[in-house]
Amino acid sequence: MSHAMKTSVRILSLTGATLDAFLSDLVAANPYLRRRRRAYGSLPEYPIAERNQSMHQSVLERLSLERFDLPERKIVMALLEGLEPTGWMTEPLERIAKRTGASITSVQTTLKRVQDIAPAGMFARSLSECLRLQLERNGELTWDLSALLGNLSLVAEGRLEELAEKCDCSLDDLTTLLGQLRRLDPKPGLQFDVTPLPPAQCDLIVRRDGTGWRVESNEEETPSLSIEAGPDADATLLAEARSVVDAMALRRETSVRVASVLVELQSDFVADATAPRKPVRQADVANRLSLHASTVSRAVRDRTLDVPRGRLPLKSLFCPGAPGDGHDGLSQDAVLIQMRKLVASESRHRPLTDGEIARALVDSRVTIARRTVAKYRHMLGIAAAPRRAEPANGGTLSCPLG
Repeated sequence: MSHAMKTSVRILSLTGATLDAFLSDLVAANPYLRRRRRAYGSLPEYPIAERNQSMHQSVLERLSLERFDLPERKIVMALLEGLEPTGWMTEPLERIAKRTGASITSVQTTLKRVQDIAPAGMFARSLSECLRLQLERNGELTWDLSALLGNLSLVAEGRLEELAEKCDCSLDDLTTLLGQLRRLDPKPGLQFDVTPLPPAQCDLIVRRDGTGWRVESNEEETPSLSIEAGPDADATLLAEARSVVDAMALRRETSVRVASVLVELQSDFVADATAPRKPVRQADVANRLSLHASTVSRAVRDRTLDVPRGRLPLKSLFCPGAPGDGHDGLSQDAVLIQMRKLVASESRHRPLTDGEIARALVDSRVTIARRTVAKYRHMLGIAAAPRRAEPANGGTLSCPLG
């Protein structure tokens, strides 16, 4: 593979601050390359709303009162991009460090500052951390509550006596402690309106175009390169500069082509988050565009879409098919929706077991193993049948945090 080809492949696979850093190195090494830098100088602004603030608006208004240097602002924006509607962080800090070019220590330090400034419980990476942040903010975190948060899995498993021993308290005291946790908000982001980050934070913009969709590159997010060279320019360096500019143009074209196909194939899901995705693999897109699957993989890596209903990772438009044969193009999403409906209509006192769900799905011409039902149930956040059962006599439930 030639040097120009390696550079092109590298540029296609990079995004955000990592792409910025790579292009900065190329510009520094080539006197004929010029670029327009991305504006990391300040945090984006939202119009002030009298009520019904969005989650990102509320967080940004608080953060704007703090002083962050340039590297910290990059980390703050990366943390905001990874914030889920629940208020939780799901992106690994190691990936954020790689995207921003910062050390993992800097990311951890900035995250702690952001957690202290944001609404209590926001930017948590787990349920225990979310509840801990709220207790710390309220000045209510005691030793026994800390021990309880460190062993929340025992609550889900119903091992309350063992948990009481670890918390060095009686079962009655444990019930009181659990009552304190129940008063907290496990998903603090849901108290806000779901409004996405400004479009400038997305790589691609998707808008309605008649009866279809139009996908465009977000030029405000993509670094722009140009060439400035006189008649006496070094031929080798000039050729390298042109290859870099061409690589950026190819990156933009490939990203738009791949995204356009994915948006077309998942049109219903792009318009409506409740619609099931269709089964689409990277190989399907590659075959349609006559590209290698690895090229498609690089073109979707860490890319985001600004769609009318919000912000989506481009990768989220891929969806595996249902396991097994003979499902006629049924996607995993469609099976998950059917499972959710089955559980929603089950008896509250005798919920369906995984085996019964598997047999019920057969009536919908979906044949999957019981272990696959258990896997999907876990993906949906649905507890096992014994934990879903409600006592007929109105007694207490087995999982106080359910």
